[in-house]
This record gives sequence, structure tokens and C-alpha cells, in this order.
Amino acid sequence: ALGNSLYESGDYQAALQCFDAILKADPAIKDILNKKADLLELMGDYGQASETCRELLETEPGNARIKERYAMLCMRISDWSNALEAFSGLISSDSKNTRAMVYAGEILEITGKTEDALGLYETALKQDQSYLPALYNKGYLLEKQGRYNEAAEAFRQIWTENPNDIIAAFRRATNLFWIGAYAECAHTLELILKKVPDDVKAWQMMGTALELMGEYERAVACYDNVLKAAPANSETWYHRGICLSGLGRYIEALNCYEHVTEQSGCLLYTSPSPRDRTRSRMPSSA
Repeated sequence: ALGNSLYESGDYQAALQCFDAILKADPAIKDILNKKADLLELMGDYGQASETCRELLETEPGNARIKERYAMLCMRISDWSNALEAFSGLISSDSKNTRAMVYAGEILEITGKTEDALGLYETALKQDQSYLPALYNKGYLLEKQGRYNEAAEAFRQIWTENPNDIIAAFRRATNLFWIGAYAECAHTLELILKKVPDDVKAWQMMGTALELMGEYERAVACYDNVLKAAPANSETWYHRGICLSGLGRYIEALNCYEHVTEQSGCLLYTSPSPRDRTRSRMPSSA
């Protein structure tokens, strides 16, 4: 009772001493062990909190709630081995525990076992194909692996589940850009901009995609929207000039290049035709 009173009053150190005194007499009192773990976690001592949870697990080895808590605390202190073992135990006990699968997958990613991680995310999605944490982790992992087409599909699934998820939509657009699917990328960005018309990154990427498709008029309009928000963006001025050159509007293009030289303080060389440029350029905003 005294320990609880001290805990509730905020005297954590005194409460901890009180709980330790009780556990010295009887180390297996579940309620006290649980409160001690709560207190240590609240104090930020995650190492001792995880150790207390381990002791609690010894009294209730089949308690999934305690095992998950122990695993999460192990993650807080980067104890990947024990965290993975605990999550694996949860999955063995419940083959439909998608939450444990995702956390175990994250640990496998951290420890460099990316294919095993991807396998766990896929297993979680077989249980629940719309489980967003698994879809997100799968999408980001595929993106890191350079599997942009598959990543774009994962982010499409997220966006389908939640049409207001602008992050997923933007990641989809980015991955589409990287595989050269510029028309689909631009269409995705158009849909994003209907919801967030002031998204400068979306305007910039859409302008780049349209420019690479040779749709210079539309690209210029996109770059104009970027420059409304960021008038000193020399990259945007430069590519606006490239598009205007492609349209034969050379005087306006020169004006754009003057903006670049004024901002960068250096002379600028431009190729005579925008078609001579590489088609693999990515806007810096992505």
C-alpha cells in the first residue's frame, strides 16, 4: 500500500525502494513485479524494466501481453536477439499475430536479414492483406532494395485502403518515377495535388516527369507553382528554361537562365536541345 501511494504521488525512487523490499521477501509477487516494471519504464530505465519483465515471464511464461511488453522493452535498448526471440515465441503461439510479425520483421531488417524480414511482412499480409504496418514496411524495404516496381504496388495498396494517405501516394509516385513510368507518376501527382494543392514537392516532381515526357507546356505550369512558393529555387528556374527552349520561347528561357546565374553567381551552359539531356534525372525534392 505504501509503495502504491508513493508511486501515485510521484515519489518514484521511494516507491521503487518499497517494491524492492517487498520482492526481497517474495521475488515472485506478480502484482509488485508488474508495478515495478511500470515504474522503471516510466523512469526511463528500460534495461531494468526489461529485466523485471523477464522475471515476470518466469512466473507466467505463457502470458502473451507480458512477452510482447518484454520484447518491446528489449527493442528500446537494442537487445535485438532477446526481442526477436520473444516475438518469435509470440508468433509460434499464435500464427495470426501480424503485429508480432511486423516487429520481428523490423528487427530482421535492422540486423541485415532483409529477405527474412520481407518474408515475415508477406506472411502478415497473407493473414490480413490490408494490414497497413506490414504494407508500409514492405514498401519501404522494397524501395531500399531498388525493387521500385514492387514498391510502387505496395504503396498503391496502402493508398487504395486509405485515399487520404498522401505519404503513400507520394512514395508511389516516386517509385514510378524511378522506373520511368512518367505518365503514371504524373497522374498520381495530379491526384495528390487535388487534395494538397500547395505541395511544392509534388509540383516539382510532376514538372520533372512532364518535362521528361516532352510535355513542356504543362511542365512550365508546374514549375510556376513551385516558384510561387520558392522564388529562389535555381533548379526550378533552370528546368523551366529548358522547357521554354523546347517550346521555342527562347527570350523567356534566357530570362530563366539569368535567374540561375544571379542566384548561383556562375555562368551557365545549356545544351541546345532538351532532348539531349539524360532521361534519368530525379528532382532533388524526392
